[in-house]
This record gives sequence, structure tokens and C-alpha cells, in this order.
Amino acid sequence: DITGDTLFTRITFTPGYNQYGGSSGSLVATTDGQILMADFVESIGIGEKDGILVKFNTLGDTLWTSGYGVPGTFDVINALDLVDSTGYVLFGTVLDGQYYDMRLIRTDTAGNELWSQTYGGSEDQQCTSGHRTLDRGFVMAGFNYFNNDNSDLYVVKVDSLGNQQWAQSYGSPWLDNVGFITQLPDSGFILAGAVRISETGVSHASFHRLDALGGVVWTNTYLDVPERTVFFADPVVLWDGSAAAGSRSTSGTTSGSWRKCGLAGGRVWR
Repeated sequence: DITGDTLFTRITFTPGYNQYGGSSGSLVATTDGQILMADFVESIGIGEKDGILVKFNTLGDTLWTSGYGVPGTFDVINALDLVDSTGYVLFGTVLDGQYYDMRLIRTDTAGNELWSQTYGGSEDQQCTSGHRTLDRGFVMAGFNYFNNDNSDLYVVKVDSLGNQQWAQSYGSPWLDNVGFITQLPDSGFILAGAVRISETGVSHASFHRLDALGGVVWTNTYLDVPERTVFFADPVVLWDGSAAAGSRSTSGTTSGSWRKCGLAGGRVWR
């Protein structure tokens, strides 16, 4: 409740499968208080992964589960969003032939797939974050591989029918972390992740302020935190116009924290 006391706890599972939660954007509430969860399951002993969407009522009881996947392939869903009163949009990754591609699935209110699109290139692209945008399109973020063993934060923007409008990589020439994205009131974006400042160095948490077309307004990499600290959640825009994102650190023992910054890139506190 509003004081933090537990009202109820529910565990959902699929017999014969390991079941995993999605990413930081994997839960949304409908206007009537029901809950939707993006998820994926892995068949025990086989290892095949398939995306699922689960809907709960206001008491946490499962109303229905809908699956999305092609037999024999890797399909995961990490995030979702509402599309007015007409249905939902799911964001994830699919193995398309030799490479992994980002995937967007549009469903109706019962979770039935209306259409889907994949977005990829000559190497792997995977999606960890996604949202509906102010222009009624969609944006998704994650990472893409290049030169076989390096990766950048990666963002794809599409229109309401899933047609790609632009795609852009952000980061260093080396192995960077995954990206998580949120749209800002001016139609730009704040992208959270982590980048390296040298080929042999470790990752440092970073924010990237983007304009509506994916152009970089500023980038700030935070060196005043323990090494191997990465943002690993969708950024949140706060009441005062600043942004914050959750992070995790694997320097010494693994721990979690979060950081707030102004939208000019300066750190406010952590």
C-alpha cells in the first residue's frame, strides 16, 4: 500500500519451464488497476526460450497468459507498454537465422498478436527497453555488436506501424553495456547505460541526452563511482526536470544504487 506494507504476493509459473521476469519496463498497470507482465520462459532440458505476456487482476490472480515464439528459436520479451485502449506493444529479441534481432510485437487487449517487426543488421542487436512515444510510435533500446566482439548502446525509433524511422549506436569503440531509454517531455530521450573510457578499462555508468531524431545533445560518463558500475534500468524523469536511473556495481561485492542528474548532464547526487 502507500506506506510500503505488503498487500499480497503472487508467484506465477509454467509447468515444465523456468520462468524469468523481464527487464525494468516489464510491468505496467491498466487504467482499471489490472497488471500486465512481460516475461519469457525456458523449456527445462531443452533450453528453448519463448516470450509470454501475463495479465493479472487487481488481486494478483492470473487472468490469462499469451505466448509468442517460433518453435526451435530464441524469443524473449523484456518490456511492454499500453497502446491507448486498443492493446499492448511488446519489446524483445528474436534469433533470426544466424543473428539476434530486436523485435516489436503489437497485440490487441486479449494479447493476440496483430503484427510484429524485427530490426537488425549484419551482427547481433538485442532489446532490453522499450516505450510508446509521444508521436504514437515506439522506441526501443539495448545493444548491438560490431567487429565481432565489441558492442554499443543501441536505439531504434519506429512509427505506429513499426516502420523504422532511425537507428543509432552510442558509446565507445570497445565493449560497452546495454542501454535503457525514456522519452522526455520535449520529445527527446534520456539513454542510460555504461561505456568504457579505454580498450582495457572497465565500464562506467553514463547518461546520453538525445534529441527527437537520436542526435546526441550531451553525454556524461561518471568516473566518481566504483569501477564496473552500470546503469541497468529505465531512467525516470522526476518532478524537477532531472532524471534518475538505478545502477548496479560489481566492484568488490555486487550492490545496487541509483543516481540523479540534471538534464544538462551534471550529477545532482547519488
